[in-house]
Amino acid sequence: MKKDRNTLINFCKRNNIDIEILISNDTSTSKKVLEKTNIPLDKIGKTVIFVDENKNPFAVLIRAIYKISQNELAKILGKKHIRLAKAEEVINYTGYVPGGISPLDLPIKLILDKELLNYDYIWVGGGDTQTLIKVKISDIIKLQNPQIIEVPKKRIQ
Repeated sequence: MKKDRNTLINFCKRNNIDIEILISNDTSTSKKVLEKTNIPLDKIGKTVIFVDENKNPFAVLIRAIYKISQNELAKILGKKHIRLAKAEEVINYTGYVPGGISPLDLPIKLILDKELLNYDYIWVGGGDTQTLIKVKISDIIKLQNPQIIEVPKKRIQ
């Protein structure tokens, strides 16, 4: 099912999730968000979709200041190999376009970086490439029951 901003907003209303919505020209990458808004990069999360060797998709939510160390993540998860999902796979697996993925209503497994537990909220994809939503970390956990691990990562910003 194809999803968008309205799908996500309605999902949040049905589940009594308080969100703040920011609409901008282009929020498809963390760098573009930084250029067009006053949201600090360390308060922005990115939901990255991976596919394992058995073609099983999963999502990882980390702060946008990091790049995930794929090989180390595969090892931690007991996988032989993982790769980034292709754009068409992202849409098929999540319903969202790349750059607009929300971690709130994913139909696939979500892995949450343990570091996010130190924060009350994070800005994440809002269903399209023009929208971000501010959401409580506790609400993401309540809705998705993610696997919480120390995601191997390198700081990029």
